[in-house]
Amino acid sequence: MSDQHSPEEKTIYPDNVPGGWTVEEQEATWYAQSYAAEWYDDALRESKSEAETEEDERQSKRREVVFSVCFVESFLYEQVSHILHFDIVKLAKYFPRGVRIPIKERWKNIWNELHRDGLLLKKPNFETKVWQGFRQLVVFRDGYVHGGASLPEPSSGDSRLDKPKPGPWEVDELQRGFAVKRVWDLVQEAYTWIDPEYHNIPLSPPE
Repeated sequence: MSDQHSPEEKTIYPDNVPGGWTVEEQEATWYAQSYAAEWYDDALRESKSEAETEEDERQSKRREVVFSVCFVESFLYEQVSHILHFDIVKLAKYFPRGVRIPIKERWKNIWNELHRDGLLLKKPNFETKVWQGFRQLVVFRDGYVHGGASLPEPSSGDSRLDKPKPGPWEVDELQRGFAVKRVWDLVQEAYTWIDPEYHNIPLSPPE
C-alpha cells in the first residue's frame, strides 16, 4: 500500500436532527475533511528521511513526534465518525462544541464512552505499555509545540526552571521511527476494541 494519500472529503446529509437545532443546522449539508492518513504519512516520511548531521537527525525526530501526535488527534475524530456512520447528532454528543480536552484524556474518555454505549467489541485497556509510550510522546509533542523543550538546563545541579521536555539529549537516545511506531501500536491496540467493519483509515506499517 502506498504511503501517499489524498485528503478525503465526506458529504453528510443528516437526518433525525433534534428540534432544538436551528433550521439552518437541520437543513444544512455537512462536509468533513479527513487528514489522519496524511499526518501519518508525514510522520512516516520523517522517520525515513536522510539526515546529514546530528542536528538534522534531531530536527527530523522533532517533526516526526509532532506529526505522529497530530495523526492520533485526527484519527480519533475520523474513526469515531465512521463508527457513528457520520451521524451529526451523535458526533455532537461525543465531541461537544467548545469543549477542548487534551488528547490523553480525550482518547480515554471517548473510547470508554463508546464502550458504555455498546459500540465497541470490548472494554479498552489503558494499563498497557503501548498507552504509556503514547503518553510520553504527547509530553514530547507538548514540549515542542508549547515551548517547554526550549527551556535552558544547567550542566549540573538543580534548576529554578522546569526541566525541558524533551531534554536536549533525551530524543537523541531514541531510534528514528520511534514516534510513528508508537502511534501505529496505539491504533492497532484500538483496533482490537473496534469492529473490523470500521478499520478503514489506510495506513502503511512502519518498518
